[in-house]
Amino acid sequence: RITINGLGKVASQPAGIQCGAKCILTKPASGTLKLTATPNTGYLFAGWRGDCVGLNATITLDLSKGNHNCTALFSKPVTSAQ
Repeated sequence: RITINGLGKVASQPAGIQCGAKCILTKPASGTLKLTATPNTGYLFAGWRGDCVGLNATITLDLSKGNHNCTALFSKPVTSAQ
């Protein structure tokens, strides 16, 4: 299962899923799945949480290692007053 906080999108290869606020994918038991997180305009990709920890927007999952519960996080850029 892949969830996001509504401020971007997640796409996968080879399954080709597009995720809105939440997506669930029935996947094969072997091979790899590449996930790419893309922030909406005005937001930044802030990293993966859950089973997919990391800061790279594109990650590859080993499907033979079981199910993965992943969350892609997006945030507004931090601006500083001068």
